[in-house]
Amino acid sequence: MLNGVDLASPYQTGFPKLGQDFVIVKFTEGTYYTNPDRITQIATAELKAAYHFTAGTDVIAEANFFLQTFKPYIGQAIPVLDYEGTALNKWTPTQVEQWLDYVYQKTDTKPWLYMALSTENSKNWASVAAKYPLWVAQYNNGITTGFQPRNLYGKLAHQWNWAAFQYAGGNGRLAGWGNGQKAVDLDVCYWTKEQWQFWVNKSSTDIVSLHPVVKWNVNRVFVVTTPTGCNLYDSPDLTKIIKHLNYGSSWAVLAEKDGALELGKNQWVDGRDGFSKSNPLATHDKLSGQLKIIAANTYSLYKPADNATKADKLTLNQLYDVTGRQNKFFMLQEQFNGQTVYVSGDNAYVVL
Repeated sequence: MLNGVDLASPYQTGFPKLGQDFVIVKFTEGTYYTNPDRITQIATAELKAAYHFTAGTDVIAEANFFLQTFKPYIGQAIPVLDYEGTALNKWTPTQVEQWLDYVYQKTDTKPWLYMALSTENSKNWASVAAKYPLWVAQYNNGITTGFQPRNLYGKLAHQWNWAAFQYAGGNGRLAGWGNGQKAVDLDVCYWTKEQWQFWVNKSSTDIVSLHPVVKWNVNRVFVVTTPTGCNLYDSPDLTKIIKHLNYGSSWAVLAEKDGALELGKNQWVDGRDGFSKSNPLATHDKLSGQLKIIAANTYSLYKPADNATKADKLTLNQLYDVTGRQNKFFMLQEQFNGQTVYVSGDNAYVVL
């Protein structure tokens, strides 16, 4: 859990570093306003986000206006859409989703969506919730001094990746800011520092291996690279969530439709929430490759059969080169006592 503040000008001009883990700064509004203090404000915390306050005008025009200002921070900060005020009667959830989709396409970082709990409860956000994290706001009834996150009064109506909660909007006070008398919005983020950083820079080689291991007869595998995991849906339209998959987990892919991947009967994921790789060794029996021993007490065999004579004990988790396959048995490149030996695909998985 991370403590943070969200800042705007002129209300928090000159705001200092006061121990906040993250900062979310207003960058733009509509197509007419740019925060003159954004550069100094966003430098007050290691973890950064920047938001656009929508005026509810042309979706793409507002997105491009924000991106023009946000461009130097791509790969360094999370983009956010602030949906409140007069825009509530001008933009539907569909237009909000269009803005988020467009900014995601341009930055390769999935934006957050900010709105009040009452707004979340009153409109159909199913499609948006399936794709983007929520930063929800709910004003408290009195002054909150210091970082003191509380529970939400009420419930979310949709199944979000709930990233953050503004629990003291305008009613927050921090020692060191105007002698503890000036107002500031206080927030809590439910992610870890590592999850935040990975969300901004999704270079999956940093944390998740690009070389998953799969059973010999799995044609294709999907690996979850979204740091907070991803949702599993009951159909390829990705609307009804049935389960949450953990970051780094891998799953056999059965089919694909419109960018959604089927992992089981009536079980689908958004293909953008991870990467998928094919396993050529599942369909070609004369290809070379590598296996990883995944079972203890695994032995090479003199023949491609379960009841064959054991040759040599193989090391758990070690990689071995192979030159072909007969049914589920792989031919090891290295011979034993001058003879070709095999290993069962039940005990050794293909490295992609």
